[in-house]
Amino acid sequence: MQEAHARTIGEQPKAAEPVSLERAVQMFITKKSGKLKEAKRKYWYALDRLKVWAVRNGRHYLTDLTESDLERYRASWGLKSNHA
Repeated sequence: MQEAHARTIGEQPKAAEPVSLERAVQMFITKKSGKLKEAKRKYWYALDRLKVWAVRNGRHYLTDLTESDLERYRASWGLKSNHA
């Protein structure tokens, strides 16, 4: 398991290896490296909030998150939007 976390950011995980939320976020941001700095900052902010919520709710790997989890996460936001 530690080997999975020790990999470099650009390296893809093996198929049978669970992907941590931290790693998934890093991989996503790496793929978005050509984006403007402000866009990347927004990605980091939004995904960091999701990671904190997920870990607090016992979800540590990407495969742990379900559609219901994402709906509960969205419902936990204090600021309501017309785009929900």
